[in-house]
Amino acid sequence: APPAPSAEMPAFSFEDDLLDARVRVETTLGGTYEGAVFVAYKPAQYLVLETPAGAPAGKATYRTIKAAAIKSLTVLTAPPARDGASGTLPLPMKPEQLAARGNERRMAEMKKAMGEVQYLQVGASVRAQYIFDLLRKTMPCEWIDKESFRVLGDVTLTPPYSPEQCVGPNGPALVRVKKVLTAVLEKIG
Repeated sequence: APPAPSAEMPAFSFEDDLLDARVRVETTLGGTYEGAVFVAYKPAQYLVLETPAGAPAGKATYRTIKAAAIKSLTVLTAPPARDGASGTLPLPMKPEQLAARGNERRMAEMKKAMGEVQYLQVGASVRAQYIFDLLRKTMPCEWIDKESFRVLGDVTLTPPYSPEQCVGPNGPALVRVKKVLTAVLEKIG
């Protein structure tokens, strides 16, 4: 008789041809799930069940189950003969490619976050930083010191950050900054 399954040894073998088989899985946590084996991924030790089995695209639920959590696996319907082709859609790319894309996304997000750091002013009040960030969405801004900043290269804004505190040469830039600042102050209350 084969040994009983344990955390180290799953209740099934990844070598079994289970893809598209209709199965019932009992987990060590007491759950019982039925569906078609959509993915059996040996390197990460998990399988994905599609329920209900054979549901049209967008109508199925997919449940990922770690192999170590499987108490028993019963094959209800054997997988169809496929002549090398699965009844389910193939993954659009290999799992390694998916991981590489995920890493690329994380790196892009980190690069973006590092770019945003240059706009944070140490010692600025929360209100000042918030006003700066809102103005920066539509106009170039730069900090002069921990309390004041320059907008559009010409207009300086100091506490209490009201349109009357906008200092710069009279012209369209000053009018624009005052107008946008008024809208920002209305937004934040």
